[in-house]
Amino acid sequence: MNDAPTTRQGHTAARPAPKWHLIYYALAFFDLATVSGSLFLNHQIMAIYKNSVEVNQRWAGHLAALTAMGQQAGAVNAPGNDIFDSHDVAHELQRQKTALADYERHFAQLREDIVRDATPRQTQDLNARLDDIQAAMADMLAEAEQIFTYFRKGQAESAGRHMASMDRKFANLSAAIAVAAQSMRAIQSGLFKEQV
Repeated sequence: MNDAPTTRQGHTAARPAPKWHLIYYALAFFDLATVSGSLFLNHQIMAIYKNSVEVNQRWAGHLAALTAMGQQAGAVNAPGNDIFDSHDVAHELQRQKTALADYERHFAQLREDIVRDATPRQTQDLNARLDDIQAAMADMLAEAEQIFTYFRKGQAESAGRHMASMDRKFANLSAAIAVAAQSMRAIQSGLFKEQV
């Protein structure tokens, strides 16, 4: 028995062919959407990764700049100690002046870079740390000035009493730089966690 429908003329009509090709189109569209989505996500992930690398490199650069600033601070401190060997006030003052100019230029650049890269809250914290460094530097320079003043007067013994104080002030300066470095590392660590 034939279940095929018949036409008015009595002819048997062919069944419509199943529309399998629509399934193929749907699968092709799904594949195309999946590949496009994957490419888009890959592009987004790579952009995030690139930004993450750049941010971490900038903060690593700030830490390196802070370390270099610590070395420059040591160069500012050195003439106050070296004068006990050279006894040449003019020469040691010139050395200190040159080292201080390098330090101050470096310090100003670091502050500018931090303000550019940090959030307002981070900037406030880091500016406070940098202000502590500057205050410690001023204290150390005041002691060095006392040493130079006593040497000008030919009072090396009195200058020697200020040398120990100057070295303590330098230790305070080094400690302030270390605290600033710790704050920078905390910011870098927080940024890394956010990026992850």
